[in-house]
Amino acid sequence: PRPEQTWSNTPWSLRRALRSHTDVVDVGVRMPAAVRLSLKALHARRHNGGWVSMWKHSPAALRYCEASVRRNERVRPCDVVVQVQDLAVLATPYLVLQDLSYDLLLDEIGETGRTTQFPTLSADRIKQLRDRQLRVYENAAGVLAMSHWFAEHLVRVTGVPAERVHVVHPGASAIDAAETASDSARQLRLDRSEERR
Repeated sequence: PRPEQTWSNTPWSLRRALRSHTDVVDVGVRMPAAVRLSLKALHARRHNGGWVSMWKHSPAALRYCEASVRRNERVRPCDVVVQVQDLAVLATPYLVLQDLSYDLLLDEIGETGRTTQFPTLSADRIKQLRDRQLRVYENAAGVLAMSHWFAEHLVRVTGVPAERVHVVHPGASAIDAAETASDSARQLRLDRSEERR
């Protein structure tokens, strides 16, 4: 598939890196433009004199993504699924690569009374999204946090067991971070198929 542009290019960079170590199967979401545009328009809101759309956080978009990933999981079986963000609870063992949690947003609301990250999402909607995210975390084989600070927050505030939280530094910082990390902290086995034989 052709790389989809994202602000960080993390999904495609991760895919390219994993491809050099194992076979990679795409079980991701392909949302038709008409569906995407309809959701964007349906959830458009005025904010600070402009239009914003939190369509990706809408129940309809989340249901679409969950159904799509689960369908692709059945059609393209694999040993482990790496989700970039919390997409769905799956039957296949899965890891969630995460850089932000809804608990962090709730912390921000508690401190400032609002969230700058997603300004048009209400505190009630963020709580609903947090509860959904917790279900995804509870069923995950592990959560891959993009910093030690975030990993500690996932354990202390969100309640993810420490043994299931692993730090995976993104991008350019990964080289420096890997040099200072212990060997045991850096090792993460993505393909568990040999252990099952």
